[in-house]
Amino acid sequence: AYMNNLTFGIISDIHGDIDNLKAALNQCNQHQCDYILLLGDLLNHGPRNGLPNKYSPMEIAEELNMYKHKIIAIKGNCDSEVDQMLLNFPIKSLYNQFFIGSHRIFMTHGHKYNEANMNELNLNKDDIFVYGHTHVTRLEKNENDVIIFNPGSISFPKQSTLKTMGIIKENKIKTRVTHHDTKCSNVLFDENNHGLCVIDLDTVMPGYFISDVGDIMRTYLSPANEEEKDFSK
Repeated sequence: AYMNNLTFGIISDIHGDIDNLKAALNQCNQHQCDYILLLGDLLNHGPRNGLPNKYSPMEIAEELNMYKHKIIAIKGNCDSEVDQMLLNFPIKSLYNQFFIGSHRIFMTHGHKYNEANMNELNLNKDDIFVYGHTHVTRLEKNENDVIIFNPGSISFPKQSTLKTMGIIKENKIKTRVTHHDTKCSNVLFDENNHGLCVIDLDTVMPGYFISDVGDIMRTYLSPANEEEKDFSK
């Protein structure tokens, strides 16, 4: 299918968290999303995650069913046949693909199709590989100029990331000059602690602003040094 001039909300790894789902859907409404892409792991918390603060698979199903005419969904590794019985839209496919303007979108959960085997998908320059599963936000281009986008998880973010979702608007994903290693130790300060410039320029290249935003957040929000091996800190 070819879709033009539309806005897409992208939500992944809900894992039965009704409060954060409502917050994500509220963002979709504020951005006037025409469609909502669900990247799997919708109702079940998953045995490795524990329980969210408000775990309610039935409410998740009821809430999503109200958006059934806007939803394009695929199956995650925690989604089951019983889950499908509660939902009024299909979640049985491992992937889906369509066009947003000139961009081909390949959406999947990530447990079957991922960066390890994505070359088999024959994606072209500026096509977008959208996946979840890792619970880690990511937006960058690979060596073949395929855009790789992971919206993260709205419920159980990992690797010091936040609870996040994604919004895609046609022709709104643009590259710019980015540092790709934006952290305090790569900023030169004067004697009054005012930032003067960035240093360590060997990582500067075309990229996406969210890459620098993510590095800044990692620097300021993590209580431990990036080289720390003790994950309890």
